[in-house]
Amino acid sequence: MGSEEPVSILISHRNSAVGRKLSNVLEGNLGIAARITRATGQTRSALTELRPDVALIGIEREDDLSIVRMIADCAPRPAIIALVGPGSQALEPSAIRAGADDVVAMPSGGPAVIDAVETAIALHRTDPDPFSGDEPGAVEHLARSLGSSAPMQEIYRQIERIAPSAAPVVIAGDPGVGKALCARTLHELSDRAAGPFVTIQCSTYEGGELERELFGFAGNDTAETGGSRGAFEEADGGSLFLDEIEALGRGAQARLLRYFQNANVYRDGSTTGRPVDVRLICASDEVPEKLVDSGCLRTDLFYRLNVLPVRIPSLSARSDDIVNLANTFLHLFTTQEEKAFRGISPEAEQLLLEYDWPGNAGQLKNVIRRTVVMHDGTKVTADMLSAILSDGGADAIKLPAARHELARNESAQTAVEPFWLQERRIIERAVDACHGNISQAAAALEISPSTIYRKRLAWSQSMSN
Repeated sequence: MGSEEPVSILISHRNSAVGRKLSNVLEGNLGIAARITRATGQTRSALTELRPDVALIGIEREDDLSIVRMIADCAPRPAIIALVGPGSQALEPSAIRAGADDVVAMPSGGPAVIDAVETAIALHRTDPDPFSGDEPGAVEHLARSLGSSAPMQEIYRQIERIAPSAAPVVIAGDPGVGKALCARTLHELSDRAAGPFVTIQCSTYEGGELERELFGFAGNDTAETGGSRGAFEEADGGSLFLDEIEALGRGAQARLLRYFQNANVYRDGSTTGRPVDVRLICASDEVPEKLVDSGCLRTDLFYRLNVLPVRIPSLSARSDDIVNLANTFLHLFTTQEEKAFRGISPEAEQLLLEYDWPGNAGQLKNVIRRTVVMHDGTKVTADMLSAILSDGGADAIKLPAARHELARNESAQTAVEPFWLQERRIIERAVDACHGNISQAAAALEISPSTIYRKRLAWSQSMSN
């Protein structure tokens, strides 16, 4: 989302009067040029054509969540703000699970909507779409985003070798290692690159929702021309990326096997198969064999999916990548934030090397981004990094004691508590300081508003059990 171009905002609401009011509120009040489009309902392909930077979606009933999912599957993915009314506040958790980044209660005053949109724009601009720049190529971009060490170079060669094939791929690796980026690169390097790349986050759906999203549902007419297309049909001629396949239910797994048998998909309520040409790319935080052993994945489906396995090593196993990636991210965010950083001090480099990086490259990128935003200087110091790394709570105990002495960080002297307890206290303190405004609290913590919603939901459910 370039600063020279107007921000593209999509407003989708069943009530056209509410849509007009939101449009009037935003026009002229954002402080930046904006192009606002109102819609009452769009297909995934139409949403992809609009390519909004921010989408405000009215959630009045459960059916509206499908629009959130459609937009969440678009590439590049816009920031999504769900708008819930007095009668639909119970759908807030479902909206977050469907892919919303923030939720605003309606009716609300203009400032609440403007705050949410401005926060979304700020976060979106500091996390640009990886395939929108002028990189020399997809593999080169991967190296800049995930590392160029010998183990990763072998992964890139493997990706280049298997990209032309139509055989299914399963990408395994810890959270944050870049599985989605690798999946997108496989598509970009294949002869399907001109076709659609559709992403389904399996864990965001409950019960039979995932099957309907994957395979669609039939209309009521006998010609079966109505209904809704699923992700398989939307990805026809391209690639379908199923992330977190450990969340696939038994019903979805059985229907995937049926697709492998005859390359046809059957919408819910239909006995007519529709031929679909799709390259399946799957991802999991677990090694697929472990999913079979634990009973999460059917053995027969495992052999269908795991034709071309790719295993991405964790960042802690690639020490050569840590400092190089940190410098790459530092240059990126220094330019974006117009700061003066030109490098990382030797003490700070050692701190980076000694940290465990449970969130891998994604966490490293976030740490460098927060460092640049929150500090000034020409060198990133151990003080700066230690403050950021210790801010997460229990992560602080993974830092070597000698490095804490470098920073003299007060948090190193506190008693060790469970991670969730410290994390909850930090988040709730921020929410209180922002008078309950989740968007502002998220911006202050340099995290997504959806992270706060998910955490609070999980804590609430834990207390009720």
